[in-house]
Amino acid sequence: MKRPNRSFSAALLVPCLLILINTAEGGRIPEPWDSLPQIEMFVFGNTDLGLVSMDGRHFVLNPGTGAFKEISVTEFHLRFPDPKPPSAREVVKDTGIGSEVRLRTSQSLAFTSRNAYCAEGENLTHQLLANGKPLKDFVEPCYSISAVEQIGSQLWLGTRSDGEYGDYPAEGIVIQSLDGERKIGQISSRDGLTGDLVRAIRRSPIDSLIWVATNQGVNAIASNLKIEKSIYFYQDFDPATGNPTFLISPTPHETPMIVEFARQLNLRDYKAFHDAWRSIPAKAANKFIIGLQDSLYSPENAMPGREAFAPSETSTLVPFFIEASRSPDNKTKALALGALCAMNDPRAVARFVELRSASQQGHGGFESYFIPRCLDKYAVFGLLSKNDTGGLARKLKADTEAALNTISTQRMDAYPPLPLMETVVKNAVSMKKISDPSGMNLINAYFKASDGNNRDALLYGYVGQNMMYENDIWLAMVEGLQKFHTADIARGCAYFDMRWNFMPRRYDAAVAKAILTGVSHINSPRSCTGHITITVAPDSRISLLDSCTGAFKSQLDDPATKKLFVEKYYGTLSALEKALADQMARGQSPATIH
Repeated sequence: MKRPNRSFSAALLVPCLLILINTAEGGRIPEPWDSLPQIEMFVFGNTDLGLVSMDGRHFVLNPGTGAFKEISVTEFHLRFPDPKPPSAREVVKDTGIGSEVRLRTSQSLAFTSRNAYCAEGENLTHQLLANGKPLKDFVEPCYSISAVEQIGSQLWLGTRSDGEYGDYPAEGIVIQSLDGERKIGQISSRDGLTGDLVRAIRRSPIDSLIWVATNQGVNAIASNLKIEKSIYFYQDFDPATGNPTFLISPTPHETPMIVEFARQLNLRDYKAFHDAWRSIPAKAANKFIIGLQDSLYSPENAMPGREAFAPSETSTLVPFFIEASRSPDNKTKALALGALCAMNDPRAVARFVELRSASQQGHGGFESYFIPRCLDKYAVFGLLSKNDTGGLARKLKADTEAALNTISTQRMDAYPPLPLMETVVKNAVSMKKISDPSGMNLINAYFKASDGNNRDALLYGYVGQNMMYENDIWLAMVEGLQKFHTADIARGCAYFDMRWNFMPRRYDAAVAKAILTGVSHINSPRSCTGHITITVAPDSRISLLDSCTGAFKSQLDDPATKKLFVEKYYGTLSALEKALADQMARGQSPATIH
């Protein structure tokens, strides 16, 4: 089953984390069951049933009374002291697509199953082996077999669908003869099964019921295939303690999104959080959750005239988000910072100022995403105090200077460290938003002082790519066109290419001259410090010439720019440069340069 493609960019981090910060994979669309216990093991007691989830949580269920709760590992072992049952499932060959898995019954009868994958043009069907020999089964070919159990002369097969980004519901349980000769029956959600993605199947030695764990709960099934109990999992706040708690229901029950959100904050006092949440008017509370889910409050979407902050009534949650932002767990911290960024509250602003003051340039992790962007958001809305603005500007400038100084000490043929280049770009943009041109000035000064080495050319390419719409680095982009002999000058040509109406208007005769100089360098190897030879690879040269030719012509298509270019620069060109300029002005990309 191929799922729709949805990549998790940093901008979408918060809504994704809201639903399942612990289990979601990049590109996977969160599903309603992701926050529920995914049971992979049953342990049977005289009255109680022990459940172990795939993420290591332990639960106890009394099928008779309906009592259900999560317990510690220690308490679980006290309640169920018998030796741990053998693993029902283990990967024996991990190849991603088509992995082989060993599946065991409670009698330790072992089967080998090759997973199916029918997506993205693949048509790899499953295969079931018994004692190394293929065993016929009645599971749909493009579904995988996820669990097995022997019930007398019957073989019960659990199913799942291996999709593009994970596993999904298939056809529930298929029951067939142990020898694979005939199909006996099938049980699915249409019959009352809690879900069609089966995690585990085990027969109880106490009462002979067959217990089945699915993606949404557990089931007790009689040997005549009748479902005796359907037990659905859901999550809610415990009325007494306020703790996010797993509960059960005989019918499907939706988990309020705020509960999983709160659980992942790992708070000390959930009672206080629950009380605070209940004090928020329902309309504002709902708007807050939906706004986080839809990235309404993300820094990228925040601009004057657009709803950029959560309702003011939700500010009562700020202290809890600040607490969670101090967590040593990165995922908890990321969720908290995303929520704080949604708050128009002085305490939230102060927390980001504190974090920025404490962080180091080049610092990675979630902080490197949230801190600068959220401070930029607060700056755009004028929420930073004069004192905070001044301190932030000084910190940003110092970090930018340190990053550029460190880059300048790298080998001349080395790629500058990405975190340092990110610091230069992000800080310059952030400083501009608080009306401080220092960051842009530092970039311009760096390239003015450059000797044209390959390291600086690589930085130039990164700056041009990530600051395409910033007019304030005009001087740096002109300097690079005149100094560098690498394909990175393509960024300078693109910066001044006026063929695209969405680009800022940047016409200037000096720009046309700089583009001409850059093109003349493309086929001219240059030796730096006597041992590094810089050239443009042949496969990059043609596209680079085409790009820069288009940019040069777009400059001279402006009458005023062309007039000044002819008057000021054309007469100073060599005969070869004049011929090149004439050719490019007509839009003809030079095939060779001598």
